[in-house]
Amino acid sequence: MTIMRNLKKVHAAVALDILAGGTLAVEIAGLAMDAMAQGKGSQEWTDYMSLFVDNTVQLNRLKADADLPGRPWLKQSRCYIVGNSLCDATTGTKLFDRVDTRIDEGIQDDSSDGSIIKVIDIPDPTQ
Repeated sequence: MTIMRNLKKVHAAVALDILAGGTLAVEIAGLAMDAMAQGKGSQEWTDYMSLFVDNTVQLNRLKADADLPGRPWLKQSRCYIVGNSLCDATTGTKLFDRVDTRIDEGIQDDSSDGSIIKVIDIPDPTQ
């Protein structure tokens, strides 16, 4: 699944969890705050960004130390991925708001490689 589709999937899971009275939004927001506080390059950043990827190539896109030349929108998109989690579905904010659709540009394989460890279990919103 692409990064953008993962963002939409997690958003849908959060929206359904809120309706059910769950705490998924609070848990994800906590991870986002930890990622923001510790910064890019930290384990907290990796833990948070892992929620939205299926393989190492995608994770590297979201935690890369250097932005790709000619892609200034990448840095901004990463910031929105973190910032959008501080609000939840009840505010009308979506995890993918203002994330540039080019976030997946050049990633050839979006299948799971089994290497990603997610610190929160995100339920499948289609189940």
